[in-house]
Amino acid sequence: MTTLSCRALCVALVVAAAPAQNPPSWPQSMTPQQAGISYDIVCCRMPTAGNESRDAFPDARNYSLYLGRGTDLILLHPNGTEETIYDSGTNGAVADPFVSHDGRTVYFTWFVDPENINTQRGLSWNPSHIMKIDLATRVVTQLTDGDEVAWQDSSHQIDPRYAKFDVAPVEMADGRILFLSSRDGTMDVHSRFPAMKFFRMEPDGSNVEPIENFTMGSCQHPFVLMDGRVVWTHFHPAGRRTTGVGNYPLFAMNPDASDIKTFAGAHYPATAWHFATQLSDGDVVTSVYYHQNNFGHGTLVRFPAQPGHASGNDFGPVSGSTSTWNNYGVNDHFERVGQTLSTPWTLYGALSYGTLSSDRASPLMPDGSRAGKCTMPAGAPGNDLLLVWSDGNVNILYRPTPELPHMKVCLIPGGTAAQRQDMIILKQDPAYQYMYPRAVVPYESIYGIPRPALIADTLNDGVHPALPAGAPFATTGTSSVYNRESLWPPAYDDPFDVNIVNNFALGTAFFSVGQDTYGFSNSEIWAAQVVADMSHIDRRYQSLQSRFASHNNDNQIWGILGEVPLRKTNGQGQPIMDPNGDPDTSYEVRIPADVPFHNRIIDRNGLTLTSEWTWHSARPGERKTNCGGCHAHSTDVSPLDFGATAAASPSYQITDFALQTPLVDHDAQGNLTVTTHPEKIRIVEYHRDVKPILDAKCVSCHGDANPAGGLDLEGPDAWDVLAYVHGPLFGHHQSTRWVRTHAATQSLLVWKIYGARLDGRTNSERINDVDYAGSIMPPLPSGIPPLTFQERRTLAQWIDLGCLVDTSPGTPLIGDPFDDQMKPTLTLSGPRPGFSSLPLPPLSIGAYDLHDGIDPSSLEVVVTPNGGSSSGNLAGGVTIADGQTVSIPLPALAPGLPHTVAVVVRDLAGNVTRRQLTLTPLSPASTTTLGAGSPGTNGLVPTLTSPVAPRIGAPDFVLRVADARPTTMSGLFVTTQLAQPPAAVGPGATLYLDPAELVTLAAAGVSPIALEPTSASGDRDFPFPIPPDPSLAGFTLHFQAVVLDPNGGQVGGVAGAMTAGLTIVLGG
Repeated sequence: MTTLSCRALCVALVVAAAPAQNPPSWPQSMTPQQAGISYDIVCCRMPTAGNESRDAFPDARNYSLYLGRGTDLILLHPNGTEETIYDSGTNGAVADPFVSHDGRTVYFTWFVDPENINTQRGLSWNPSHIMKIDLATRVVTQLTDGDEVAWQDSSHQIDPRYAKFDVAPVEMADGRILFLSSRDGTMDVHSRFPAMKFFRMEPDGSNVEPIENFTMGSCQHPFVLMDGRVVWTHFHPAGRRTTGVGNYPLFAMNPDASDIKTFAGAHYPATAWHFATQLSDGDVVTSVYYHQNNFGHGTLVRFPAQPGHASGNDFGPVSGSTSTWNNYGVNDHFERVGQTLSTPWTLYGALSYGTLSSDRASPLMPDGSRAGKCTMPAGAPGNDLLLVWSDGNVNILYRPTPELPHMKVCLIPGGTAAQRQDMIILKQDPAYQYMYPRAVVPYESIYGIPRPALIADTLNDGVHPALPAGAPFATTGTSSVYNRESLWPPAYDDPFDVNIVNNFALGTAFFSVGQDTYGFSNSEIWAAQVVADMSHIDRRYQSLQSRFASHNNDNQIWGILGEVPLRKTNGQGQPIMDPNGDPDTSYEVRIPADVPFHNRIIDRNGLTLTSEWTWHSARPGERKTNCGGCHAHSTDVSPLDFGATAAASPSYQITDFALQTPLVDHDAQGNLTVTTHPEKIRIVEYHRDVKPILDAKCVSCHGDANPAGGLDLEGPDAWDVLAYVHGPLFGHHQSTRWVRTHAATQSLLVWKIYGARLDGRTNSERINDVDYAGSIMPPLPSGIPPLTFQERRTLAQWIDLGCLVDTSPGTPLIGDPFDDQMKPTLTLSGPRPGFSSLPLPPLSIGAYDLHDGIDPSSLEVVVTPNGGSSSGNLAGGVTIADGQTVSIPLPALAPGLPHTVAVVVRDLAGNVTRRQLTLTPLSPASTTTLGAGSPGTNGLVPTLTSPVAPRIGAPDFVLRVADARPTTMSGLFVTTQLAQPPAAVGPGATLYLDPAELVTLAAAGVSPIALEPTSASGDRDFPFPIPPDPSLAGFTLHFQAVVLDPNGGQVGGVAGAMTAGLTIVLGG
């Protein structure tokens, strides 16, 4: 009987025996064993009593930093009993359990006291730490420590007065632990919470390493896909991206935070795509809900992680109109190919907005009961899905009445429950809320492979002359800006009508996700622009709010890193075309690594045509050019290979945006040129850059008692009048009569200084908008010199970048627009963290600071052996400049002993960046082939190799038999000694292993050490994870394999083929 039919029989028996007390659609309750489950389930159990607030429940809006006291880590056994394996104490709480790939360890988050809240900040005074528990011994190890964020390393040293939070551990393919932390002290730009960023560390808690700096919102609950990519929930209110209704999409990246891309849900307003997991068949399942009011509960959405569409893209096209609905009644933009619902009964019917974000009680079922809502899915063996389901309203609002969740551990066989009764309740208790259920099994039991695919880190080894080895640089670019989908259908254009201008959800895509500023033609494209943002600290306890105004959300200050022309011509002056038949608009530019940025397209006047609203950053050495176009996401387009474009040719010169700022300019004849400025970033601020132009060229008409057009540009509040004072007819994006937020092309001020309407429309085309009239300003003739190209550009840049204003001009203060609160970029290369092979290379250090610059004498390098004395500063007398790489030789280090290398660099503002790596020098690992093997079928001689070096602590070490007869048994043998001399065991077959030791091992029942069939292609991998034990360094083993083969010779009395011997020496 199959597993599914056995389960169906169990369900039928339980149904027959159960009393008829629940509505017909109610899920059946049974023990895991009755449901066909033979494994334990680890989960978190929170007492219901005392946790009646929404703040007791993890939710995207609270960054999953809230949880009720007394939440313990438990095992739910197959017979339905519970066992507490970590008691969090009276005040503590446990969250985020993650089962290791071998199924023997559970990593989790421990909140010391999540309810000891600093009420002024809404965060706990007490920290959270990453923990692990060995399931066999129940030994608990704390992996991270420290109570505070690194506020002492900021230039102002302001204590935010809330704790450091380390949360959400996951094991990666290489055995390291990825987690989220607020430890660097950066502040969220919108929610007044700390920015939760990605870090990684060794399984023992050493070598904690920050791996990204693009997060100025929050990352939540990462999950590693089978293909090795990391998927997580990302809150990123870049620019003026909609925040009131919230958007928490899924993003994906490589394990080192390279190749960051949107993954799902980025074009839905008011939704959190949260708690993602993966099923055995590769489909991703995630909870989708309206944040804040639904306790993290909603609908489960399912889609293939790799749909394999012919276009090469994973998304469907944008919805054509507001009346176009997908197959489950929601108006979706760029929905995932193959997207369906795992729990369709939790979804309301089609409404005027995306119902995935329904913020009300759960739907009514036909039997009159509330459907309830789902959350926290987790893949389980056999393509099953564990999840949490809560019946009732599951909403805190009076829609119609508020009701807390009733969180139960449930099972959906096959991953989809077409009806609610297809789900099985495994555990419920009114005294508790159950969260985060996970199957306690090896990874292979769910996914058929020992661990996710291993994606190598980005090598910062000098892959291009523009990226010297170890330097703090990266590149960004694309294959084409013609190959894009940023012009949305008319139904989702940026409307001006005053009756709908405040509808900044579906109605205005520009401020939902970024798009064209108006309906321009491709012929207007002239250059690409890269814009950087800068992070900030929490300075509220010194009453130091931002001393600036900006149209960007809260603490965002944007500046231009550079601009590069896109048009290319051949020797005859003709346009160079790309493989799509369009003018080649490919580009690649050098940027600082680990600095938040986004991309734009500009016209010949330097005005923004289209803009992203998503922060990126690039890892040191990364070439971020593989996006295939510009917002080219859907199956309506195909990515254009960067390698087939002009920017990929050897003759293409990568322009530097890291140490200089090239900007589009015009010569005296009006031809496009580029002027390179020595500063590293171009920030446009009103008093410094805009007001001098207005004073010189505008106030003579716009400054007396009766200013022209009613616009007074002379008064002390001129900036407010010009760009911030909202008139009664102006809404969310039309800030004033003269300024359209972030869109110089739609701003009357810019039309007047260029002498034309610049949004591609006529005055009669839209009602109730601002019309262009009159002539260019300053008028001709007026005796006032006309504005230069750069003066006009400055005014336009000011609008496109958010109308930045220093509200306390003339006095450098904490929190003003030029206050450098961003820590420098620091790169380390050379010696490997962990077990490193001798001899150790020099330590290569790169440093960069975007604003005030690196303090050249600030570099410190200190080596400390475990239990020994520190070396003193090895970098004494060494100077380092922005973008420079220096090499520091390390002293002789004792083999087998852990050493800590601490590196510190400071910028001229006083911001400090620290990096620390722990390494254990070891003799090098090696493999040596011994002699030759004997032939089998078709004369092929099977081989035995080690694709991965036998490094201490390598989880992915394997021995591979190849070139053997397909689908036949292969045996692997090992000894610690070699045969002296090698012994003939058949015609052409030689045994290199010690025969006496083989006999002893066979008598003990441990030889051969592995016996497995070869694959259809004649190979077989034998995995042997190597423990992280430095005492194993130098340990030597000898291997040889035999393959049964009727066409082979005699090998020890049986027909077969034999590999050569292989000696491995464990090391660094």
